[in-house]
Amino acid sequence: ALRETGARLILGTQYRARVVELLEQAVREGVQMVAVEGVSNAPYEPLTIHSHEGHTRAVMKIQEGCDNHCTYCIIPSVRGGVRSRPLEEIRREAEALSQAGFQELVLTGIHLDSYGVDLEGEDLLTAVRRIAGVEGIRRIRLGSLEPRIMTEEFVAGLAAEKKLCPHFHLSLQSGCDGTLRRMNRKYTTEEFRVCCERLRKYFDHPALTTDVIVGFPGETEEEFEASRAFVEEVNFFET
Repeated sequence: ALRETGARLILGTQYRARVVELLEQAVREGVQMVAVEGVSNAPYEPLTIHSHEGHTRAVMKIQEGCDNHCTYCIIPSVRGGVRSRPLEEIRREAEALSQAGFQELVLTGIHLDSYGVDLEGEDLLTAVRRIAGVEGIRRIRLGSLEPRIMTEEFVAGLAAEKKLCPHFHLSLQSGCDGTLRRMNRKYTTEEFRVCCERLRKYFDHPALTTDVIVGFPGETEEEFEASRAFVEEVNFFET
């Protein structure tokens, strides 16, 4: 069935860094090449920046994969489970980026909250602390997070790191508990509210941003209005 597509190269995401090499090989040998593997045991795929191109901010990927299986998301099926980058590798890249002229690092991942669950004794707060200790790095930002990670201990630990920018993008998706249950989101609106209150307790006017899915299958007008009212109540990006 694959040969009927007429495609010369069928490539999985694990091989995207080799796309030119594999395509040239397929053309040279006159064959259709298929480079696709399952994602259940896929290794962590490094994404490293090596050069400074006039900017002071660099994005550092430290995690990939997700185990949450939200009903609207296919990522666990196509990108596999959680894989984290070891702290020592993170420190080395932070040092290299600092030496290249980058002063601000943005930590990203498919499900950043899960960083370290597959590594012994490592978590996101530990990674922030390790990067904060790198000379030349002046600011650290975090990518999208979920409210469940915002425990008292975690937020207090972040607040103690003066290099951390107080901007937190918290994925709400819906301000209605019924919709959240259908989405298989593992928190309630009350838990989300407490999370925001905790951040405002430890940080002086933090910037809180979010994303919301409108029109989720089965959402009623009443559920939409509940979600809209909750977003207004939280008062994201309060100044």
